[in-house]
Amino acid sequence: MADRSSSKTAEKNEDDAPPIIEYSALNIYKDLLLEQQGKAPADNESVAKRERMKKFLRETMNTD
Repeated sequence: MADRSSSKTAEKNEDDAPPIIEYSALNIYKDLLLEQQGKAPADNESVAKRERMKKFLRETMNTD
């Protein structure tokens, strides 16, 4: 029984934690602006980075 309550508490604490910010607002702005202008690099790493940025914006700001 103690295992269930401690695991629920751990899950709750993880959900309440603030999101981890990988990039600065300026980096997000520059990279996504380049993408919108069609000038962003198309390599897999850059595309994945921009997708993480977009996901972060959706989760924290409710916007793309």
